[in-house]
Amino acid sequence: MVELLVVVAMLGILASLLLPTLARTKERARRVGCVSNLRQLGVALQMYAHDDRLQSLSGKTDSEDQNLNWLYSGCLENVKAFLCPSTRN
Repeated sequence: MVELLVVVAMLGILASLLLPTLARTKERARRVGCVSNLRQLGVALQMYAHDDRLQSLSGKTDSEDQNLNWLYSGCLENVKAFLCPSTRN
C-alpha cells in the first residue's frame, strides 16, 4: 500500500512539473497563429497593391479608388484573422 502511495505522489509531482510547460507551449502555438495571420494579411495587401493599376495603397491623395470594399470580401468576413488567438477580451 505504501508503494502505491509513493507512486501516486511521484506521478503528482511529475504532473505538477509538466503542466506549466504545457501552458507555455500552448501560448507559443497561439503566438505562431497570430504571426501567421499577420503575415497572410500583409501578403494579401502586397498582392493587391502590386496588381492595383490605380495605386490606391501607394499613399497618393488623388487616387480614384478610395473604396476598399475588396478588403471586406476577402478578409473582413473572417474577423478572426485580425485578432490574435491570445487576445482575452
